[in-house]
Amino acid sequence: FKQWAHPLGEQTGWRRYDGWDQAIKTVQEALHRLAPIDAILGFSQGSNLAHPIAAMAALGKGLPFHCVVHLCTTKPGWVAETPDLFEWKIPMPAFLVQAQKDDIALGGKEVAESYENPVCITHSDGHRPLPARKDEAQEISEAIKNFIVKQCRQ
Repeated sequence: FKQWAHPLGEQTGWRRYDGWDQAIKTVQEALHRLAPIDAILGFSQGSNLAHPIAAMAALGKGLPFHCVVHLCTTKPGWVAETPDLFEWKIPMPAFLVQAQKDDIALGGKEVAESYENPVCITHSDGHRPLPARKDEAQEISEAIKNFIVKQCRQ
């Protein structure tokens, strides 16, 4: 678990952060250090942070990579903090997983709408990256793997 920035406001509202710019900078530095990068995958706050990182990559303002996977994303109040990154739909392949019983991260639809052609699925559990049911978790893991492999081969 990593908390990248301090959340502000309501837990289930449009999420904003104190320290957001520094979090973005820290992730960009790590990506450059670890490059080349094929894909970014984030859960919860990591998923939230993956959103502007993907936008930066697509706009040529950050390290490029092939695709992004979001697991349980909150409502993107951070868009107001970095509006220049979200003027247009993000032309990057995106895979979003929402949790049917999640009562924290309720922004999958809003984040999906910021991408040109997102793939969206839902699992049956609460706020967790994969459901507790082994067969369902395996199915979703396989779908994520296939998505990443397909995007990285193009």
